[in-house]
Amino acid sequence: MLCEIYIKNYALIKEASISFDKNLNIITGETGAGKSILLGAIGLLTGKRADLSMLFNPDEKCIIEAQFNLTRKNLSTLFNSYDLDYDAKHAVLRREFTKQGKSRAFINDTPVNLDQLKTIAKHLLEIHSQHENLKLIESEYQLDIIDRYGQITDTKDYAQHFDKFQEIKAQINKIKNQSPTHDLDFLEFQIQEINALNINLQQDQNIETQVLQIENAQTISDKTTEALSLLEHPDKGIIKAFNTIDQHLGALGGAIDQKLTEQSKSIQLEIEDFASELRQLSQQINFDTGTTNKILERFEHIQKILFKHKVKTIADLIDLKDTLRSQINQIKAHEHTLKELYQKENTEYKKAFAIAQSISNKRKIKAKDLSKKITQYIHGLNMKSAEVKFEFTPLNALHHWGIDQSEILVKTNKGHSFKPLEKIASGGEIARITLAIKNICSQYMQSPCLLLDEIDTGVSGVTADLMAQHILAFSKQAQLIVITHLPQIASLPALHYSVKKSSHNEKTQTSISKLSHAQRIQEIAQLLSGKVKNVSAQQTAKELLSLKK
Repeated sequence: MLCEIYIKNYALIKEASISFDKNLNIITGETGAGKSILLGAIGLLTGKRADLSMLFNPDEKCIIEAQFNLTRKNLSTLFNSYDLDYDAKHAVLRREFTKQGKSRAFINDTPVNLDQLKTIAKHLLEIHSQHENLKLIESEYQLDIIDRYGQITDTKDYAQHFDKFQEIKAQINKIKNQSPTHDLDFLEFQIQEINALNINLQQDQNIETQVLQIENAQTISDKTTEALSLLEHPDKGIIKAFNTIDQHLGALGGAIDQKLTEQSKSIQLEIEDFASELRQLSQQINFDTGTTNKILERFEHIQKILFKHKVKTIADLIDLKDTLRSQINQIKAHEHTLKELYQKENTEYKKAFAIAQSISNKRKIKAKDLSKKITQYIHGLNMKSAEVKFEFTPLNALHHWGIDQSEILVKTNKGHSFKPLEKIASGGEIARITLAIKNICSQYMQSPCLLLDEIDTGVSGVTADLMAQHILAFSKQAQLIVITHLPQIASLPALHYSVKKSSHNEKTQTSISKLSHAQRIQEIAQLLSGKVKNVSAQQTAKELLSLKK
């Protein structure tokens, strides 16, 4: 149960400390007085994000601290899982934040993250705000109610397999997005086409030169013949001339520097080598017709493949082949990985679906029992002819809540047909159905403290008095903190706080104070008539308080 909450420097609250009774606690106040601020402060302890604009004094830090009694709840396993000190009797939750955005959370003075705070807080406190009545029409909210009522625990197993299924599905999509966009068959065809060339790098790199030689064979023949004649002519050839020069230099003997003789011999040897290469060139260009055709066909085929693959050389074509092979290997690796992932995905899907089917069957059984109890409960809240039931619609895919969509159907009058809750029920009827659900499911709630924010919306007259009786009975089972505008509920035997707004030194503040019996009379009288000093309202307030002792 929530024993006490301390609020400092939050919104319009400069500083406030509130103690709570173990059963029923009432909070009243005019519209706009700051009751929602109190809810916001408590909400921070459930892990909600801090709004830096909510600092009363921007130069000071905000502190929200709550003390809980744990005698109704054993949380030792949960505390130990977070390596937190555990006291079987008490726990203290605290949030702090500053205008610089620095936010910290503590449990028993040990720093924790918001997820840890949120997890532990939901075992200690549940807030039913005004918009929670609207959540009643949401399928997921209804299914959660049925699961809690029916104590359907295999939802945890389902969640594990569903999360795994979703994780594998995400991996598959990621690999698909990363996979090469090329067609595997086309890539392999390209490689086969290149392989069909039977490339000989050394020979094929010289083929262009051979083609040039074929195209210029006659010219090359004429010029090499002429060049050889200049080199080797018996009378006028350069080689003969150098032989003569060599003889003359040899005849001079030691009269000249031997370096000249050596240079002459070196030049003569180079000229002879040069002549030999010219002779070979002259012989090479003498292609026969068959060889010439083969070379030209080979050259044309190679040029066609180079053009097709947009590369310039044989070496580039070999590099392209390596690239294509790498792409093929990558695609095959992705296909192998995808095949394994598809198998795992199918396995997890089957496991999740089987559990979801079991949960669905259990939900349908428990929903029938719950709807009977809700119907019986709201009969006592002046909805005597009303009936409530849950209708399930199968979904075409797995969702994190299972394979069903739930809808609450209501029949408010005899002879009428069942219709969806949001289309037929008034705000007051939804409020009563919500109270019925909260009461019926209270023994299965995770948290021993329930804060009800204006759950009486749209309720008045006899129904308001009946709702007050049910809230009082409800408070015997769980600790309730009820924010209300109804005098019937405000006059219940309870610890009563009033929220008021005032101005001090030209600054608006919200204060929260515990009311004495006399102050409760004034507060309830104001709820009845809008005026504190209305004598008739004060008398009625006294009667309400005396009747509900």
